[in-house]
Amino acid sequence: ESGSADIDLDPSTPCQPCEVGHFSPPGSINCTSCGAGEADTDVNPATPCHPCAAGSFAAAGSIGCEPCVGGTVDLDAAPATVCDVCVPGTYSEEGATSCTDCESGSADLDSNPATECVACAVGKYSGSGATSCDTCAAGRADADSDPSTPCVLCEAGHYAAAGATSCVLCPSGEMDDD
Repeated sequence: ESGSADIDLDPSTPCQPCEVGHFSPPGSINCTSCGAGEADTDVNPATPCHPCAAGSFAAAGSIGCEPCVGGTVDLDAAPATVCDVCVPGTYSEEGATSCTDCESGSADLDSNPATECVACAVGKYSGSGATSCDTCAAGRADADSDPSTPCVLCEAGHYAAAGATSCVLCPSGEMDDD
């Protein structure tokens, strides 16, 4: 019968029930473990193991498919392999198959790929996949107050302190000599 096997190959003894996480069709002489990437989701050795979906993982003999936790992904879309950790500057939600880069104007400030990226403040800049927000240097300004666009160089006769959002005209009687 399904779910049991003639493990001792002795026709005078009853078939032995298979353990959960295994499968056995009628007439079997052994119980077959669910392979990596599949699981005995109904906990019934009489029914075939079920394949797990991409974005999850199952070791051989599993009774459930475990989704990749936030910060990890199923890069090869093969539930038989363990989930991979996203690199700093990226993040992922549970069950993801790819890491998402932090958008320009935000950064992975805690270097934790399980948490979303944080928006940079005005007067700072970050490109895609950043792990920090860079303050606009002296002589440059965040002229559009948009941390996703690079800081702009002030024109001659103007100046800006670090982190400024505009370039200021030098007052009469003063000059910008750099």
